[in-house]
Amino acid sequence: MERQRTLIKILKIICSSLNYQMAYQTLRMPHSTMNNTGWYTPPYHYEVKKYKTIDLLKNPIYIRSNEAAIIVQPWHNERIIDNLIHIGGNSGNNLDESNTNIRNEYVYPLGIVMCEGGNHSQFSGIHSK
Repeated sequence: MERQRTLIKILKIICSSLNYQMAYQTLRMPHSTMNNTGWYTPPYHYEVKKYKTIDLLKNPIYIRSNEAAIIVQPWHNERIIDNLIHIGGNSGNNLDESNTNIRNEYVYPLGIVMCEGGNHSQFSGIHSK
């Protein structure tokens, strides 16, 4: 169990490093973040029946952001700053579970969560703790 926790911490450090690198690049040059979407999806994923798909609207899976290795791809410099300023508590920006903008894919068995939507708000949430 200790080995597993250590590996998760290492994954989190690597993912955080990537997140900061992409955000810094975007702040310097807007819309310049590389698009990592789909590198982890097997070829012809939707044509192959052996991969299990879970309808998360019917069967949601909750992963604590402070316990997961998450890669987000913030691509808009002004939204990074705006979301960091207006997150949480008294900002009027409460969690809305019906918001379909936030989409993630869990890459098994790597244990990494890839952000597919809601990159800026998730970046703010992960890095404002």
